[in-house]
Formats: sequence, structure tokens, C-alpha cells
Amino acid sequence: MRALFTYCGATVEFLTMALPYVKHQRRPKFSETEALTLVEEVERRRHIILGRLEGSKVTGEKKQRAWEEVTALVNEVSRVGRTEEECRRKFKDLRSLVKVKAGKEQRHLAGTGGGPSDTTSYTAVEEVVLRMMSPVAVTGLPLPDSQGATMSKGNKDKLQLWSMQHKLIPGLWYLHRWGFPH
Repeated sequence: MRALFTYCGATVEFLTMALPYVKHQRRPKFSETEALTLVEEVERRRHIILGRLEGSKVTGEKKQRAWEEVTALVNEVSRVGRTEEECRRKFKDLRSLVKVKAGKEQRHLAGTGGGPSDTTSYTAVEEVVLRMMSPVAVTGLPLPDSQGATMSKGNKDKLQLWSMQHKLIPGLWYLHRWGFPH
């Protein structure tokens, strides 16, 4: 098909092609067996897969190799061939889901009474993911109480440990917010 295009007084003729519409086929959901295999294998390699790229222990190549091994093991139990990208995305989505679920449970436990108890149940897959998550990832950093009192010694120790792990500089605004001295 030919088309004419006019711009600033110049006319250009070009060919256009009609591309056929291809409907995207959706991939099947991960089965319970696939998901359980995925999280168990990631847990076995968590220091590599979830570790930081620092020093000589964890490298990008080691992470890549670990994800390839996990994908191969998932494909052994799978009825559908899974790609490495699918496995990475599924694990990321599972972590996000578990974090939200555990956060809701923590908020419910911290709330006052006066209603039916909300018991959160986790699937086997979610329990494995929850084991891999740090408490700070689920609950967040501890904050001062509503009267502005400083944190207890235990919470200060947790924050100091967290700040050392994440290389935060002491004395900056984020530490003042939680009652640390100047």
C-alpha cells in the first residue's frame, strides 16, 4: 500500500505494510510444585542470589550461574519450560506478596483488641519465602513511640546493626529522627 505524506510543502511517498494482529498467548501459571522447587532452590543459594555484589565472594557471574541452576531444577519438575526471567520474576512477585501479607499480620498484632482475631495462614511456598526475609524487610525500621520518646536500647542496637549493614553514615538526619543524639 502506498501513502503520501506532506510536511512543510514537501510530499513524500512511502510504502506501508499491514502487519497481521497476533494475540499474545499467556503462559500457564506456576504450579505449586514449580513454585516450591523455585523457592527451595533459591533458599539453598540465597547467599549468592540475594547477596550483594561486594568483594570476591559474590559476582554477577555467580548470580547468573545460580539462577541458571535454579531454572534447570524448576524445569525438571515443570510441565512447561520456564525461562530464567520467568523464574526471577516469579520469585520477586512471591517476595512482594509475602511481604504484604506479613505486614498486614504485624499491623493486626500491633492493633488494639475489639474484634475477631485475624489469623494469617501461609502456604508452604510462602513459609519458605518468609524464612528468607529479614524482620526489617517485613516490619520496617522501628520508630519512636507516639509521645516522641527515644527508642529502647534493643531497638537502637537493631538500627545500628541495620545502618552498618547498609553503610549509612551516623549522625545524619535519618538517625536524628529515631532519637539518636547529635
